[in-house]
Amino acid sequence: METTMLEAIERGDDSSCRVKAENEDVVLYHVTLAKRFAEIARQGAIKPSVETGARTWRNPSESGEERNKIYLATREMAPKIAEKLQDEYGGSVYILEVRVNGTNLVPDEDTGAENWTDSLDTYFQSCAHYGSIDNFDVADKLDFDLPRDERSRFAHRTLHADSQEERDRIMAEYDTMVDEGRSKEEVR
Repeated sequence: METTMLEAIERGDDSSCRVKAENEDVVLYHVTLAKRFAEIARQGAIKPSVETGARTWRNPSESGEERNKIYLATREMAPKIAEKLQDEYGGSVYILEVRVNGTNLVPDEDTGAENWTDSLDTYFQSCAHYGSIDNFDVADKLDFDLPRDERSRFAHRTLHADSQEERDRIMAEYDTMVDEGRSKEEVR
């Protein structure tokens, strides 16, 4: 008996995306910042940036066609993308599990792949979906943690503080940044 793509993905076998059954539903993952997730939840759909104006990866060469896509990744790649988002932007990050029909999927143009299934087999393990996605659930939420370089900066400042009062002030600043999910750029 042949395993359908959907059955294999639900088992956690991302390599099953090699099956080219484009009319079947596929489970993939979309990663978004918490501030964008609030809008997604309010609208009940993940919408492409051409509709929302929101763009995370600011690629100046991005055409209108790319802005009508929602980028999706495998289960294995989604946490790596989430960590990269946190390092670059700070704040909490949501990993959304989406169920989409293969007919709306295309390769991620950065992969150089000819079809979406091959696109998932590249280093990027990603593809793109044309149009809105309304079939999604929260798969995971990565709470805010300062990037390593920012934690190191606070540790260095604390270690070299001239007094306990200064150390307490630095630690209070650190706690505020973590609690508010702000990145170093927002504090400066």
